Amino acid sequence: MNSFPKISPNPDVAIIFLTFNRFHYTHKTLPALLDSSDRISYQIRIVDNGSSDRTVEYLQQLSHPRIEKIIFHKKNEGLVKTTKKFWKETTAELVGKIDNDILVPKGWIEELVSAHKNIPQLAAAGFCHFRKED
Repeated sequence: MNSFPKISPNPDVAIIFLTFNRFHYTHKTLPALLDSSDRISYQIRIVDNGSSDRTVEYLQQLSHPRIEKIIFHKKNEGLVKTTKKFWKETTAELVGKIDNDILVPKGWIEELVSAHKNIPQLAAAGFCHFRKED
């Protein structure tokens, strides 16, 4: 049987938040993500993949203690390359990826951390958002 590492009592959580245009989503979903927990320590790395709408201007004016850094790509680097780079660089015990069309509810991080503590073999939990036009 495989042995899985035990999650520490207060794990560090790192989340990558990816944007590419769709300012109308980003200005609603990012504040919810930034303020989604008062009990779990987490950092957010924001990566903009070359937005041409108001997204870049919005991100440039942000200042929040949970924002690790904001990266602005000149062109769309895609999801996979950007996400793999983040996973390779982070030292957090738990990592996550949120696209800018995902609106997280208050307390969702606590639920995910709890799930990882209670289910040692849990590797990933995900969510898909399907817009009407999709």
